[in-house]
Amino acid sequence: MRIAANPAELLPHFLSTFLNCKQGKLQSDRNIVGFTRPALDYATICNFKIPRPAIEFQRKVQATVLTAEKSFEKSRQMTIATNQILFDALGLRAWKPDDASACTRSASDVFTAGRFDADYFRPRYQSLLALLRRQGKMLRDVARLREDMFTPQPGQPFHYIEIGDLAADGAATSQVVPGEEAPSRATWMVQPGDVITSTVRPIRCLTGLIEPEQAGNICSSGFAVLTPKGIPGELLFAYLRLPVICELMDLHTTASMYPAISTTDLMRLPFLLPDGPTIKKVKQQIIAARAARREAHALLEKAKQAVEVAIEKDETQGLALLKGPGTPVIVSRTSPSFNSLRFSSAWSASDM
Repeated sequence: MRIAANPAELLPHFLSTFLNCKQGKLQSDRNIVGFTRPALDYATICNFKIPRPAIEFQRKVQATVLTAEKSFEKSRQMTIATNQILFDALGLRAWKPDDASACTRSASDVFTAGRFDADYFRPRYQSLLALLRRQGKMLRDVARLREDMFTPQPGQPFHYIEIGDLAADGAATSQVVPGEEAPSRATWMVQPGDVITSTVRPIRCLTGLIEPEQAGNICSSGFAVLTPKGIPGELLFAYLRLPVICELMDLHTTASMYPAISTTDLMRLPFLLPDGPTIKKVKQQIIAARAARREAHALLEKAKQAVEVAIEKDETQGLALLKGPGTPVIVSRTSPSFNSLRFSSAWSASDM
């Protein structure tokens, strides 16, 4: 659904913040219909109550959201730059792959590799493997496979990281799941500094780095959990996110409907260790990028709380929260009263 606000009364970033805050989500959650495909009814969304605070307050909310967007973009650009730094340091810039789709190999080569698929023997991948193997290291030499099994318990909720919770930039979020509703794939326990990488369709470059506050979280069996050995977790994280490494991972997948790489093949992938200055630079860049992302999330949370405070208390307190540098105000988590602000019909919705 496309929502268009009247900019004279409702600024778009304020409206989006409201729809993501407690009062907006409350209206969404209460009006979901359907069982097999739960969704919001079009007419119901059109009747959502939307607050219409003073334009000064809306501008401050919008400015906060725009600042958060800049931090997200900073994080994204630093991640891209880090990939290029590592790519160049590994000597891959000078790599000129032969992308010919046909080649010949002897029967002994085929049986030695244990592979009969033509794609594996393409010159592109053979030259890449030769380049990455020049130190003789494999992934298992710089990381161990963590297989700490998780057993769910009724009445004990846990934080669950599934494939869909991993963002394109490697940020891993989680959802709180009741123990009695644990998915069958909730398998591995993770610890700070671990690197999780999707073994399913690895060409998507879905690799994440576990943060300190995520100690004891549980992740899907669709991930391999790797604990770095002798190298920074940030380096392992960046290495596994390189598109050429993801190509090699994808080269080892089996099955067509649910292509996945085995952990045995994953741990046998070649690992090329860059020089010391590059390792230091990669680590600094990844730490800075993740700090920028955390800052962005904090700003969005502050904007949402300010809107909640304005609705439940008054705009002055909400505005003070946005202007102040201190700890965000925690508002009541009871049902909102919707009494503090005027509400508006100054918006329209249409199908996309």
